[in-house]
Amino acid sequence: MQRIFRMERIKFLKAGLGAILLLALAALLSSCRLYTVVRLEKNADAGQEVKVYFDNNAFDADKYVDAIWEKKVVPYILAKAVDVRLVIPELKKGTDAAGSKYGIRDSAEGSPWNFIVKGRGRIVAVHTVSRNGTVDLDLPPYDNQPDLKIQIGPVIKGTSIRDTLNFISFDDFENQIEFARLANAFNLRIYNQILSKLNFESLKDKEVEFDGTFTADGSGALMIVPVRVAPVGGGE
Repeated sequence: MQRIFRMERIKFLKAGLGAILLLALAALLSSCRLYTVVRLEKNADAGQEVKVYFDNNAFDADKYVDAIWEKKVVPYILAKAVDVRLVIPELKKGTDAAGSKYGIRDSAEGSPWNFIVKGRGRIVAVHTVSRNGTVDLDLPPYDNQPDLKIQIGPVIKGTSIRDTLNFISFDDFENQIEFARLANAFNLRIYNQILSKLNFESLKDKEVEFDGTFTADGSGALMIVPVRVAPVGGGE
């Protein structure tokens, strides 16, 4: 009789333990979200819509940039660009002097100044040994000495494109990783759509026009990220 009682007690305990495990599993599953492709819409300037793309909760920076590049980014840069020859003398007085007059920066303390500039100059050197290729540009009046550099890739460094756009804010993104991906996507598009189509070796000693951005890092060197580079006269 006691043996039967012990067996029934064991069965009861096993059944109870199984029920507890099932309840715990159900609670765990109920706390998980299964993500599919979702599109979030947000209103942009002038009533335009900008689409932020998420796929399985991962931000697609390339699609975001594709959606705003021609309609918003390029027109904004072209409209805001200041002649770089006005900015350079101010930078020699100090980064804050130039920034307060022509620069853009985040409100966070210690954020660097970014600038949107345009200009015309002669390419006096082409550097392609590094993957972060550059050209040296001599500005008028020409003395065959470089006044600034333009990044030509294939690797484009920096976040100045992203950080000069007043319609893009860190608060619009989930985290710092997404914000960093956005900067990389801007740089990748610039190389793929603009810089990779130009033969800079053949442009040496020739004039080009440019519009672009740069971050003043305190070194005194101007390293432009271009959104437009074109040979003067339209030829290569």
